[in-house]
Amino acid sequence: MSLSAHEKDALGAGIYAKGLSKRERERLIGVITFGPCGAVDTEGTVLATQDGEGTMLGDLLSDASDSVMGSRWEYQKRPGMENGVFASYAIPSVQVGQRQDSFDFGTPLDTADTVDAECLSNIVDTVCQAVSGIMSVDTPSMRAKAHYENNWNTFLYSQPPQQRIPFGSSARRLQALLGIPGKLAVVNRDSKNRPIERYRFSMKWFGMEQPFSASYYFTDESLDLVSLMPQDETMTAGEVRTQITACYGEPAKKTTGPYGTDYLWKDRKTGQQIELIPGKEQFEVEIRSDTPDPVLLASYSADGTLTDGNTSVEEEQGYLTKLCSLLFQPESAGLPRAELLYETDGAGNNAVHAEKLSQPEKIKKKPEHSTAGTQPQQKTQQEAGWQVQIDPADLPSDGVGFTDRSASLKELLKTYGQILKETDPQAYADGYGELAPACAFEDAFALYVLVDIPPESTGEYQECVRYFDQFEELDTYRSAVRNYLGLQTEE
Repeated sequence: MSLSAHEKDALGAGIYAKGLSKRERERLIGVITFGPCGAVDTEGTVLATQDGEGTMLGDLLSDASDSVMGSRWEYQKRPGMENGVFASYAIPSVQVGQRQDSFDFGTPLDTADTVDAECLSNIVDTVCQAVSGIMSVDTPSMRAKAHYENNWNTFLYSQPPQQRIPFGSSARRLQALLGIPGKLAVVNRDSKNRPIERYRFSMKWFGMEQPFSASYYFTDESLDLVSLMPQDETMTAGEVRTQITACYGEPAKKTTGPYGTDYLWKDRKTGQQIELIPGKEQFEVEIRSDTPDPVLLASYSADGTLTDGNTSVEEEQGYLTKLCSLLFQPESAGLPRAELLYETDGAGNNAVHAEKLSQPEKIKKKPEHSTAGTQPQQKTQQEAGWQVQIDPADLPSDGVGFTDRSASLKELLKTYGQILKETDPQAYADGYGELAPACAFEDAFALYVLVDIPPESTGEYQECVRYFDQFEELDTYRSAVRNYLGLQTEE
């Protein structure tokens, strides 16, 4: 079965699952979906589930992979999309796919030449063996076991305190991310005639065992408010205040009102504010998006000297600072170097940004009209420089925590591609423009560094990426970056 509209919050899977009757859902022992598989530049095959924990169906696949290849597929947490859609309808789901997206995924470089045929063959053999075992007449029915092991009847979602709430997302995407169904409770309109929808969930928050009645409000199909009310009458505002403080520290603000003290917390990591509001009969917790002003962590001159901030950023973000030093302050002669500014608002969403600036460089020149006995004067010539702003909240400190490794690294390299293009257009960009290029200069440069194109692969897009092969200094730059990232290079 083919499920369409994967990029649109797994719309095809949602329509299919929603159309199943309760009896049809109960008859399913699970769903196996396939993500991107078999790219030559990725590391192994994994079993992705909503929470990273095992399922009965996943365990059967892992057993089969051990039988076929002599090694077990590992589980990986990958919430949302098809896994989350099926989970929200109480259908066990597991996705077979590669650990990370390949760098050329979705581009014209993603051809049959870049496929690991042996990997795909092993995946087919493994899935066929697992499914054959399930269908065997000697295998007892697995329906009850599959649903029991997933614990759907008693499961309560628990919101991790340091996990960002996806403000701005649609109700469909939220339910896919959470993997639980919400109940549409209210449909209304605001003063601007925009539609407001309220979806209700039963969930745990702030590390507490007692569940809350959580209402998610969507204005014009965009999440902008989460409201929590106690489900258990024994839960007190004092207990909740203690737990929120344990998660986010002391309140940023306290306000005395007619029913008690209103407490407000602001959390930079999750980019949200939490307000505990006392009421006449019961309290309420409101959570909204909050983006504070950026805080400077450290800044480095173009030669790598720390000019502001402190060296703790190198201890806490060692992998990232070394990577950015290689990318934006290369050792190769003739390549432009940029100042690096590390600052964060805690919420991220603006990982890297390059800004062109003017740096005065003193150059000794003789005056046009000199007189006897005068010394050569110093004139100031303006030379274009660059500053790259980096928010570590969007990027990992250890190299393994990328939310999306491919997208993050390509964004960093596209930024340096912009610097190359605009610093000295005659050196690189003008010649590239003569190709009548099939893709932007920055995109081609990022793929040049990250992707090994097979020699037999031809096409306009491939030629755009190969354009950079002629520059010795860029070849040195590419090797240094790929070595640090642990990317193999075909000889």
